[in-house]
Amino acid sequence: MYSEKMPTRFNSILEKSQDGIAALLRHIKLLRHLDNELTSCLGLPASKHCCVANITDDMLILHTDSSAWASKLRYLTPSILDHMRNMCDLPSIKSVRIRVQPRQTESESYNSKQNFISLQSATFLKQAAESTSDQQIRSCYLKLAKNNRP
Repeated sequence: MYSEKMPTRFNSILEKSQDGIAALLRHIKLLRHLDNELTSCLGLPASKHCCVANITDDMLILHTDSSAWASKLRYLTPSILDHMRNMCDLPSIKSVRIRVQPRQTESESYNSKQNFISLQSATFLKQAAESTSDQQIRSCYLKLAKNNRP
């Protein structure tokens, strides 16, 4: 009788891999767990402005979106350390490093500057446009060629 084998989940394959992927996945899961614990430790609104960035043998690294929140978090460092040591079973954590990493808005992440190409590149694109029979490719080449430096 034919029995259907259940498909293997991709995560289970990665978790059993012998290269560094399995260790990386464990580290990512730990960071997610610690980030959730940080949220429960800090509460609102502080937890909306910071996250766990990394953990080393004895240091917890946090990112915050402004220097004002970094200052507030420095005052909360003793309670963060206490929470991580006791509630997360991380007795080796001795310090917390806070780094300011401003969040990018969608408009900031899009490069609004006009990118230019060299005159030589523009000439090459024009020649390529002349030698192709595909109208769509030709129009794309010519459009790109217009972005040369004046």
